[in-house]
Amino acid sequence: MELQIRTPRRSLSRDWTIAIGDHTFDYCVRSGGRAWSDLLPRLAALQVDHFVMIADTGVREKAEEACRRIAALPGSTCTLFLLPVNEATKSIATIEQLSLRAEHEVGITVNSCIIGFGGGLVANIAGFLAAIQFRGLRLIQMPTTLLSMADVMPSVKQGVNTSAGKNHLGTYTAPLFVWADLTSLRTLPRIEIQSALCEMMKFILTIAPPHGSTLYETIIAELHPDMRYQEDQLLRIIHLCVEAKCQILAGDPHEQGEGLLFEYGHTVGHALELLSSQGPDPLPHGLAIGLGMLVAARVARMLGLLSEREEKTHHGFLHLIGVPTRIPATLSTDAILALLRHDNKRGRLKALPDDEIAMVLLRHLHEPHRTEKTVLTRVPLTVVRAAIEATRLDVFA
Repeated sequence: MELQIRTPRRSLSRDWTIAIGDHTFDYCVRSGGRAWSDLLPRLAALQVDHFVMIADTGVREKAEEACRRIAALPGSTCTLFLLPVNEATKSIATIEQLSLRAEHEVGITVNSCIIGFGGGLVANIAGFLAAIQFRGLRLIQMPTTLLSMADVMPSVKQGVNTSAGKNHLGTYTAPLFVWADLTSLRTLPRIEIQSALCEMMKFILTIAPPHGSTLYETIIAELHPDMRYQEDQLLRIIHLCVEAKCQILAGDPHEQGEGLLFEYGHTVGHALELLSSQGPDPLPHGLAIGLGMLVAARVARMLGLLSEREEKTHHGFLHLIGVPTRIPATLSTDAILALLRHDNKRGRLKALPDDEIAMVLLRHLHEPHRTEKTVLTRVPLTVVRAAIEATRLDVFA
């Protein structure tokens, strides 16, 4: 099922300057005819010899058209590399294959530029390649999913997976700019929008809105079971996520301190995503994180932190979005716990025994539980096991 997005009568345009530590880049959102008429002069001014566009197979036609437009710029070429959309693709082997193809088939130089065109998976692969190819090439991100526009783009983290877990290899690099064309969302499958809304709820649950802002309330009121959205409503969703994320990143660009808040729901969520990717019914990233947030809320309730009403709020948000609130029976608790032992937050809490993991938990909505000068909490695996089992039954249905 595709999302139904109403086209505005006028073209939308919004620019942010993203400041993350020493990194500063523009984030530009467009719709309608202005998307390409504004972008092409900006690309031409870079005087790039070769653009290498990395895109996923799900946006093949859009990527081919974009590549043709860019290749028409004087003095530049644009070569498209297509990748399948699955977690196995997000690997160091893919990075090496892309690097070799870019050198041998395209002849890239230090004056070349990598473009990520697609969702968050492609953005991470393109960003990782740009960071390490010739010790750093220019990078442009052109997200085509709401999840990537809202949650992935306002960051400088780039990562790929290993067999041990998600994003175990990574680095930091910023794009020259981000160019988001809302037109690309018009044919996005419903589940992709729901995935993005789950990540948006992470910000609404963990980060207090700016004083006097009614953006949270406005967006929650605009959530529609029929999934009909105006492009200006999608722009508000992106605005909320960019504003919330930059509020934290301004003081923690590498997401090592307060920025670990963005890991809310991701400890169990990443395990669910990786485990499900090995079977016939992979969980989209956002839906896995949504379930991970329910587990985190149940853990916090069991530890005497969140109230029943606050745990119920988590379930209520996911019901509003229309996504599953039960962990699939096909994903065994033992397999989930085995992956948690390799979570990439290991070592942030000192002397963590084998029967405990570090999790981001909430003391109250908008208030993380803090221990050992971090937003992480030591949680016994027995408690996590019980919370996972409880999340197989939606007690608030």
